[in-house]
Amino acid sequence: MFPKDLILLVGRGDGLDFLKHEALELPGIEDWQLVPSRFRIVTTFSFTSQSVRDLVRSHSGRPSEAFFRNRLIEQIEKAVPLSEPAKSPRLFFPLEFGHSWQAMESSDSTFHALANNIIQSLKAQLHADIRTSTTPLARIRNAVLAHEVVSRIKEMRQKESLAARSALQTDQRRAEEEVSLLRKARNDAVDSAARLQKRLNQLEQPQLRASLGEPAAQPEYPFLRRLVPPGEPKPSVKDLQSLADLTKRRLIGEVVKMRPLEVEGDPGGERTSSSAMRRFWRKLPDIPASAQHRSVVDDAFSGLEKTLSSYRLDTYWRSSNHQQDIARLLEAEISARKALGRLWRKQWLTAGQSQLKELLRELQLCHSLAVDGEAKLKAGEAKASRIQSALDVLDRRCEEAQRRLDIDLIESRRFRQVLDEAYLDELRERRQAISAEPDPARRLMCLLSALQLPSSRQELARTTD
Repeated sequence: MFPKDLILLVGRGDGLDFLKHEALELPGIEDWQLVPSRFRIVTTFSFTSQSVRDLVRSHSGRPSEAFFRNRLIEQIEKAVPLSEPAKSPRLFFPLEFGHSWQAMESSDSTFHALANNIIQSLKAQLHADIRTSTTPLARIRNAVLAHEVVSRIKEMRQKESLAARSALQTDQRRAEEEVSLLRKARNDAVDSAARLQKRLNQLEQPQLRASLGEPAAQPEYPFLRRLVPPGEPKPSVKDLQSLADLTKRRLIGEVVKMRPLEVEGDPGGERTSSSAMRRFWRKLPDIPASAQHRSVVDDAFSGLEKTLSSYRLDTYWRSSNHQQDIARLLEAEISARKALGRLWRKQWLTAGQSQLKELLRELQLCHSLAVDGEAKLKAGEAKASRIQSALDVLDRRCEEAQRRLDIDLIESRRFRQVLDEAYLDELRERRQAISAEPDPARRLMCLLSALQLPSSRQELARTTD
């Protein structure tokens, strides 16, 4: 508690942070806005700055005390919000002291004369306030206010602590939610990496090559079903040309619909391959027919087509020529199958290797996400821990502050009770003095003196409520 006559809060006019709550550490001072009548705000260097002089020169009319006081209040409110009672202009004293102000008299005598009159008037008012605060009644009033403000301080502190705790709890909930999400993201990345690693262990390059077969071991790989129908085709050049065109189209159609481990004529492929390998090939997109496929087939059939186009007649007159062309057709089909088989195997192996590389990149990304997620998780847990520590510190401080305020509140109530008891004791003593006084004139004077006690008590109550 600070049962002083009058408290002066003094600071530079160009640095008003001294009025902030955190800058006023002494008990009873940081809460100056609760009982502003017990305080006076005094600022130095209030007139020497060039901005003040420019403001005065631009002001219409002669600046007054009220002008400078209101300007000081406006400046303070930019740094410290003021309550309505704390905005009373009579509490603020913009002043000047020292050599800098004396030097102003020679450098700017006009402004110095104007401001000096205001400064002297404000100083006189401040001296009057100080003298008034030292009267017996004023001292009792200040003591009562110093004690009575405890309940308001306690209420304000409770609101502040509740607001601070609520804000910290909100931050804590958000931090915990963030930690939960970060932990899930880290775990998901770790699980994904483990699944990918297991899958990649089952998809080695030799397995890919094995699942595509070896063309050298199967001359007609991978299309074993013959496309040229059995029996003797009609001895017609056009019919043989049509059959060659049909064979070419079917070859290309078959190559684009066949997938690894589903090659016709290789029924053991599904049984001997792992489920991981089957899933791997089935998830790859189809390889559509392209100019490269048509070029391979055209090359295989080019000799036959050149021979057939050289004939001038459509009918074969010699059966040996017909048989030779049928043999050429079968050879072209086999050659096309082999070439298409090599191209098919190369394309699917390239696609498989690309998919393996993509899986490896995905695995690296999962590892990176797991490492990054672990770092973020630790940072999030540290943040949540800091918030919890801040909550613990706040709770301890609030508990200690409440304990001190409770003690002050008890003392303030005791102080009021002491005042009441002192008042009653004084009344009893005055009654006894009046009764014991034999002289009527003196008895009357004692009575008149005693009548001042209730009015003084009422005045004290009026100024402290």
